[in-house]
Amino acid sequence: MRGDGLRSQVWEGIAARLPATSGPGEEPAGQTVAYKFLSGDRMSPFAHVRWPEPGDGWVRASAAVGACRRAVHACRAVDLAYWLDERLWRVELAGEIVEAPSKIAAERGRLLGVVDGWPEVSGAFIQDCVARNAQLLSLAEERRDFRAVRFLRTYASEIAADSDPASVSYTTAHAAGIVGWTPEEALAARTRGERSPFDSERYRQSRWLADQLGLTP
Repeated sequence: MRGDGLRSQVWEGIAARLPATSGPGEEPAGQTVAYKFLSGDRMSPFAHVRWPEPGDGWVRASAAVGACRRAVHACRAVDLAYWLDERLWRVELAGEIVEAPSKIAAERGRLLGVVDGWPEVSGAFIQDCVARNAQLLSLAEERRDFRAVRFLRTYASEIAADSDPASVSYTTAHAAGIVGWTPEEALAARTRGERSPFDSERYRQSRWLADQLGLTP
């Protein structure tokens, strides 16, 4: 077989399937600081890549950078509630960086340091979400939206004994989606760039976390 024009295509296909790798690499020209939730042993929840300890090197994308590709993913302070896990880290991103709703994708990233306060505030975060669900239930009752009331009562019973902040916050965001917006609330939310009641509640949760943890927007 002739190899003209195929060699780069073959390598691109192989590289796209390789796991992300780390190494000291070159220093970036500038610093973009974001946040990353990982398991207790620094394992990423979706790509299953173990990040090096701070100072030990970079994690590198194994494919072209994109929001839903094998890039290095992180988040902004306003996105925190979407990605909860055992430990929260500050990360430095470098190379090509693409912003998307609820996340950031980059060519490479490395850990800077763990964020103090998480998961220590997770219990208070759960209680905040439980209180928010109760507030939404009360609002549905005032509007006599009996379909929403049925759902939110079920949600309240589900999260009452739930100790997982990820599932409690997800359920509460769904409760907000079921209650919905008034036309005035929708106008104000879309002015803020919020796409749905679900996302609006996620942003509220993220703001709560950022405030408790002392994180910058």
